[in-house]
Amino acid sequence: FTNETLHAAFFVDVNPKGPMGTHPEAINKQVGFFESYLIEQKYASRKLNGFTLLPKGLARVDELQKHQSENSKNAFIAMSFADEMDPVRNAIKDALTECGFVPRIMDEIEHNHQIVPEMLHEIREARFLVAELSSGNNGAYYEAGYAAGFGKDVILLFSDNVPEKNRHFDVRQTNTIKWKDPDDLKERLVARIKATII
Repeated sequence: FTNETLHAAFFVDVNPKGPMGTHPEAINKQVGFFESYLIEQKYASRKLNGFTLLPKGLARVDELQKHQSENSKNAFIAMSFADEMDPVRNAIKDALTECGFVPRIMDEIEHNHQIVPEMLHEIREARFLVAELSSGNNGAYYEAGYAAGFGKDVILLFSDNVPEKNRHFDVRQTNTIKWKDPDDLKERLVARIKATII
């Protein structure tokens, strides 16, 4: 962090007013207070060219970000976007909504970025991920693996019309919801979320 970016990072009041008007020295006092705390905690260090987070500080940032997603009401859905999957999509969204979560699926999310970084951001911000793997969609497998790598719960779904051998070896040992129809899927997914997430 350069000196200029610290004001924003520390949420400093850059226009503090007192009886005599604006006091620029009050800005430095605010920054100094936060810097002293972070240095004492060994979260950061002051260098000539700016302020640097130390490993302990980066670990604390990771911890806070993980904590934030643990309280998130977002649930990411990884699945095929094919039209014939619409009843399945709706069943998953209904189950998530019934359990108090906000369904997040990439083709319904408004954004101004490239899709892959935005998708990875959405997964990191989600409380958990639901992956529907019946169609063998490689993207859904990738997204499930990415979420698992972040230590997030991943709920796998698979139609019981698809042979077991069509499930990838890496997920065959994972407890997967096998559904008969969209109504069955919704019921089973609600039960799984209530048992393992809420």
